[in-house]
Amino acid sequence: MLRQTGMQISGIRHIAELSRRPGTERERLDVFVDHRRHVLAMLARTRLHLEAIEQKIAAYREVLAEGEDEE
Repeated sequence: MLRQTGMQISGIRHIAELSRRPGTERERLDVFVDHRRHVLAMLARTRLHLEAIEQKIAAYREVLAEGEDEE
């Protein structure tokens, strides 16, 4: 299940290690909060990448449409 979160192997190993020790719930929570922060940052970067791609697509479509109008 942890692999489905996109967590790196080192993080999964850390959680597994903590899970074997009682009373580490706060530490495990902290690991997941940090991981969520990382995933949200990646998502924000991916959205910026997508926006740039969409702008490039729009620009090329505009160039192609202008070329068709000239014919």
